[in-house]
Amino acid sequence: MLLFAAWLVFNHLNTPLGLRLPALGDFINPATGFWQSAKRSQTHVSDQSISTAQGAGGVIKFSDRGVPHIFADNLVDACYLQGYVTARDRLFQMELSSRATGGRLAEVLGPDLIDYDRSQIRRGFREAARRSARDWKENHPQDYAWLEAYTRGINDYIDQLKPEDYPIEYKILDFEPEYWSPYKSALMVKGMSNTLSARNHDLSATHSLAELGQEIFDQLFPDRNPRQSPIISPSVSYDFEPQDTSRGISPVVPQELESNNQLGWWEQPDLIDQAPVPTSPFNGSNNWAIGPSKSSTRRPILANDPHLGLTLPSIWYEIQIQTEEDEIFSRGVSLPGLPLIVIGFNEDVAWGETNCGHDVTDWYEMDWVDEDHTSYRLDGQEVDVYNLYDTIQVKGEEPRVETTPWTVWGPIVDTTAESRSSWLAMHWLAHDVAPEREVGDLGVFAGLMAAENEQDMQLALRSYFDPAQNFVLADKTGNIAMRPSGGFPLRSPGQGRFVLDGSISDHGWAGNVPPDQRPAQRNPQRGFVASANQRTTADDYPYYYLGNFDDYRGRYLNRRLTQVETYNKREIKDLQQDAYSLLAEELMPLLLARVDREHMNLRDRQLIADLADWNYVYSAESKAATFFHRWQDLVYELTVDEIPRDSGFLELETWRWVDLIRNQPDHAIFDIKKTPAKETAITLTQRAFDEIMETWDEDVLPWAEERGAYVRHLARIPGFGSQMLRSPGTGQALNALRGPSGPSWRMVVELGDEPNAWGVIPGGSSGNPASPHYDDALVEWAAGRYYLLPLRTQSDDELITTWTFNISNN
Repeated sequence: MLLFAAWLVFNHLNTPLGLRLPALGDFINPATGFWQSAKRSQTHVSDQSISTAQGAGGVIKFSDRGVPHIFADNLVDACYLQGYVTARDRLFQMELSSRATGGRLAEVLGPDLIDYDRSQIRRGFREAARRSARDWKENHPQDYAWLEAYTRGINDYIDQLKPEDYPIEYKILDFEPEYWSPYKSALMVKGMSNTLSARNHDLSATHSLAELGQEIFDQLFPDRNPRQSPIISPSVSYDFEPQDTSRGISPVVPQELESNNQLGWWEQPDLIDQAPVPTSPFNGSNNWAIGPSKSSTRRPILANDPHLGLTLPSIWYEIQIQTEEDEIFSRGVSLPGLPLIVIGFNEDVAWGETNCGHDVTDWYEMDWVDEDHTSYRLDGQEVDVYNLYDTIQVKGEEPRVETTPWTVWGPIVDTTAESRSSWLAMHWLAHDVAPEREVGDLGVFAGLMAAENEQDMQLALRSYFDPAQNFVLADKTGNIAMRPSGGFPLRSPGQGRFVLDGSISDHGWAGNVPPDQRPAQRNPQRGFVASANQRTTADDYPYYYLGNFDDYRGRYLNRRLTQVETYNKREIKDLQQDAYSLLAEELMPLLLARVDREHMNLRDRQLIADLADWNYVYSAESKAATFFHRWQDLVYELTVDEIPRDSGFLELETWRWVDLIRNQPDHAIFDIKKTPAKETAITLTQRAFDEIMETWDEDVLPWAEERGAYVRHLARIPGFGSQMLRSPGTGQALNALRGPSGPSWRMVVELGDEPNAWGVIPGGSSGNPASPHYDDALVEWAAGRYYLLPLRTQSDDELITTWTFNISNN
């Protein structure tokens, strides 16, 4: 009855994806609808004869939580089995994610998604994926063999499905699963690049400088926060000779259209021309490792919790892989749509990642030869644009052909006349093919999975390219390290902060920072390495970079790790879930000092006393956290009334705003121009306090309800998401849970003679809403509990269900 009522309400509204749901009968049909999915969720396959990549076979065993443990002779066969079981659990997730990145949603969801698809195409996602897939095939045959095996596993699973067995979302949205391909795996990589490395402020910085002038711009938007506690501590010295960044080189132009069809059987026009998950505006993360001197076991302990958009099914897929020939025995999480393990551990080592946050996008104003924008001037020579033609298939309508002009820098994303980005060219690192390297993208993670020590992991990371990540490393012999890795553009000082002149080739990047000149830290005297998306280095690093860096979590993490002499595993877990706000610690006393207590009534005085006693922890039931959050937001909005978020100006960073309140409360930024009086930080603080107090008695909410965090279904289908989360946390705390985003995988690994590891995802192994493993881990995650993550052997009787893949070489 609950499902029926939800259906009646929702079917009178447009879904967030822009179309109406099908008739209720399709959903409740006992043979094909939700109940068939429920039945299938309880069905297990055994002794199924399927041809594997090299005719070697393998076994998948499942834990009581539905976590697959793969046992195979070699990594190629393991990738096949991984593709098969991932499709079993996450087929719709992979399909929707690849379609969203490649701009192919209108094909299955209707014409309301045409503009979205067009924007994805114009930003170059399809072309970037084509380039990466071609690079894998031509330059990294081992990567390509793993991808082909993974693809075959997915497609073999699809082949054995009957329409009544399709995941329920296909039935609700009325389309069929499509075969996978290495090209779609490349789209998954580009989707992560979009989530983690696409943010840039060139246009808003250029607009702000033009409107405000250099003096005010420099006051409001300094390039660096002097209070940062960088990832690589200032104790690290750089003894290399920096490369010359005064001259740039031009990126490549798209190859001729014919060359796009040389990738193999899987990239036929019906796959390429049809085209992950919508990006989250908040993608912070924490990771750290403590060395023997700070560990209660006198062995390293590593922790990682990447913060991404929270969805059901979860963005991560928990898995173990063991192979005989490649000597891999590794456990952790993978990304559905890509083989191997991304974050994890084995018997000897552990590794994890956070986002670097570097800006790897530059915008160029072109010197067009004519009003038709068919050619432009570069170094005094006329150069023709190269047009890429992509098809947008539309459900129920005729297909459309989208033309994207490409320049030497990259695509012309926007041709809207009234837009400030109109006819600007974009160069984004994700469009570039990685320079020559020892192994490909997958080879990096295969190297991590097989590593025997920290040096092996360092060697593998030399080939990592995009998106740039802070890799934390630890091994059982006692070594710890932090290695920011990826394509870091070689820029001249200031290059990339504003729109550049695209008529000069020297305005391009001078390549990328060589692997041995990337910042890194190994076994520091302080006894730990840590990152929480703060700035990468101190000011003495010889290369210029810019980006989006957290100003509070990193400082607090370094402070806590410095203050405590030793940690055990329980204290490490507690630190992952720490909801203390350093921003509140620094800002609340400033706000309290600026309110007029002399004329307050008794109620207001009591509230001020309660706020003064608050411990700055965003606990679920805290009303002080709610008041502070509202107060902070309202004072900020009053401060930036002339440069609001939707005005095209740069956003005043929180740290700089707090600094102005503390040191320059009379700064002109606090004056509201439309009023005759001259406002100050004191004026705005009092005004915001009074405004909140007008409705506080009727509107008081504990923090969890004020925040309103949920884990929604990937396609926002109602009834398939979670209830409101009553967990502690906020964006500025280590437990960075905010509305749609938060810790997407918590992992703690205690290394030793045998590893002890714990982890939990906010969801479950299965993507089937009817499965008991759809969201069974969410309750544990929300309560701050972890599962033990043992490395299981094939004979382990705690693995309760077995799929055996026999051989039929065909």
